[in-house]
Amino acid sequence: MAEKVLVTGASGFIGGVVVRQLVEAGFEVTGWGRKFWASAEFTYQQRDLLTSDLSHACGVVVHVAGLADDRSSKEAFRLQNVEATRRLLDASGSAHTFVYVSSGSVYKPQAHCYEEHMAGGRGLSAYGQSKLAGEELCKLAADRFERIVVLRPRGVYGPGDTTLLPRLMHLVKCNRLIAPGGGLADISLVHVDNFAASVLAAFVHAPLGYSVYNVADSRTYRLSDVLMSVLGAHTNQTLKLVSVPVAPLLFVADCLSAVGIRGRLNRQGLEYLSQSITLDTRKIGNELGFWPHAQLEDYISVLQQLNKPQQKSR
Repeated sequence: MAEKVLVTGASGFIGGVVVRQLVEAGFEVTGWGRKFWASAEFTYQQRDLLTSDLSHACGVVVHVAGLADDRSSKEAFRLQNVEATRRLLDASGSAHTFVYVSSGSVYKPQAHCYEEHMAGGRGLSAYGQSKLAGEELCKLAADRFERIVVLRPRGVYGPGDTTLLPRLMHLVKCNRLIAPGGGLADISLVHVDNFAASVLAAFVHAPLGYSVYNVADSRTYRLSDVLMSVLGAHTNQTLKLVSVPVAPLLFVADCLSAVGIRGRLNRQGLEYLSQSITLDTRKIGNELGFWPHAQLEDYISVLQQLNKPQQKSR
């Protein structure tokens, strides 16, 4: 009999790819999401993690759902990323494995972030704080499951992206790419196919107990290269990069925040686009045998095909 797996956030970008890979691998998947969605390949149910009955009979839970919008308030992050996680943990008594999708945002900007002793500290964004709080809940619940696996991806991208690409598109103005700090940051990103594969590796190969793994592509990227190639392919334009100093933008963002204005210009978004942060992924490779295969170039090829000018028929 196929293992029953519950995936939250199944109607979203990341959750949808996770569900697809699990179904293809032969698991019996139940997906939860807030949107109405019909599927013939798996069982889908509309559930609100804050208000709905979360009881289920699945042996594995993959908690993908969460709030990542950098315009959100601390209270919204607390409810969606902390309280929702607490309720799901409490309702998952039938599960032997719980996979929690955290974020690389639990680290302060630095190179080669590794899993042990480097998360947390002053200066984390409200989003990063909420994901770290979710991790703490998982750690406290570890004795109630055979295994709890925390995955820390950073910058999930790929076909169907509804979060990262729309955010980056706001940097394009009249064939010009506005790059805070010139886009000189070195960053880790992860293709959504790689991340979904890491989820499967997590509950198939992770050791018993509580474990944490970074997840990223096999190489790091220079932000300016990512912006120019991805946004150029998406807009089908040759863009000119325009460097903008970060400090004045941060000052304006903080002023807007102080008067209660939450828009695209905010500290979390600016720091995301201007500070270097790379993840050390040796642990997930050595312990789970997971080595990513998809790369940024695969995504760029998809964008180029989607946005290729159509030849007019004579």
